[in-house]
Amino acid sequence: MERQFYDGLRYPDLRQAHDRIYFGPWRGSSPRFSDLQDAYRRLGGFLDALEQTLASDSSTRAKECLAKARETHRRANPETTTDSTVFMAINNTLSYGHRVLDILLQEKGEPNHITRDFAQYYDLTQDEDGG
Repeated sequence: MERQFYDGLRYPDLRQAHDRIYFGPWRGSSPRFSDLQDAYRRLGGFLDALEQTLASDSSTRAKECLAKARETHRRANPETTTDSTVFMAINNTLSYGHRVLDILLQEKGEPNHITRDFAQYYDLTQDEDGG
């Protein structure tokens, strides 16, 4: 995906990173092991970017959500966890990360990031739950 869809919005790189994971093939009805590995890897990068963006004066709530995201990410490693647990941990990690992004936006007086507003820019040929 090209970042142009997010240009003009606050935190375009964070939004794109989130949505690339959200609309990824790991959410399909039959994700391959490599899809789970890719989602896990991308999540790590997304969490790192969130952490770099959090200012020292960011809210405790944002920092707590990031800590929860890091904890669930540890359980999302497809190399060490079963598929069903990995799927749930990836989903939970992404949800916590989305909360951090929304808190960052709220702290700047911006509305929440609405993932489905960007669905048209992604290949949704795999199963989609309407997120």
